[in-house]
Amino acid sequence: MPNIVFCPLLGVLDNDGNGVVNLACILGLGKAIEYLQSVGINKIEEHNLSLRHRLYDKLKDVKNATILSPQAGPLASPMLTLLLPDRIDKSASVKMLLEKYNLSIRPTHKEFGFNGIRFSIHIFNTENEIDLAAEALRKELA
Repeated sequence: MPNIVFCPLLGVLDNDGNGVVNLACILGLGKAIEYLQSVGINKIEEHNLSLRHRLYDKLKDVKNATILSPQAGPLASPMLTLLLPDRIDKSASVKMLLEKYNLSIRPTHKEFGFNGIRFSIHIFNTENEIDLAAEALRKELA
């Protein structure tokens, strides 16, 4: 008799030799979904966009960077992408910001064809962290 696991998200998963079910990931995903539902997806979206707009406002006139992401509105997302001048190494800048300010952001992918950095804001971020990130970027790009 095959070992069958029921997962409300994925349905019935058969583990009779046709592969290995990653039960830890399935259960972890279930708990993550439960958490998101308990907080409320609309509340999370409101929080994330509020912080994103705060960061946008603090960086819109920073020297040596251009915000590529749209302003507040229907096209805005919790991600904020900045274009850096070619003379600034995006990967070195990201590394320096992490080491010096404990600020974790990402360089844009090479395939995108531009020299940029990206902030990804989520429920665990705070206004204080946004303010510190903006202050660090202003200082380093001045």
